[in-house]
Amino acid sequence: MILKLRSEKGSIMVETVAACLILIIIMFGFFETYKLIDTKLKVQRIARDAAREAAINYNGKGLELAKDKAKDIAKQYIPHMNPSITVYLNKVNGEDANVVCSVTVDYRYMQYFKKSGIGGRSINATAIYPWQDQS
Repeated sequence: MILKLRSEKGSIMVETVAACLILIIIMFGFFETYKLIDTKLKVQRIARDAAREAAINYNGKGLELAKDKAKDIAKQYIPHMNPSITVYLNKVNGEDANVVCSVTVDYRYMQYFKKSGIGGRSINATAIYPWQDQS
């Protein structure tokens, strides 16, 4: 015995709403993935530029200059985040070998829904720049 409804008015509306909700969820997923990859690339860029700056301008204050440059770059690329930046010299056999810059940012998911986000993760990038004394 097959039951047949008298009227199917509104069933197209319900199906359309269900399909739109699924598409909206997929769209937010793509957008969030894009933002995560974009932030990762920006953090890597900050680390590379700071390590390069420290290696080129090292004269006792190069590490602080590199950290300041990294903070300036971070304000340009990711102004709403507060990265943790570390710049130091890596020594081999007691001599300066290369400059290491490490940048860490706490990334929060879905910040467009809630200011503090819904969950999150830590994004890290480390850049090592060769040290060379030019005489």
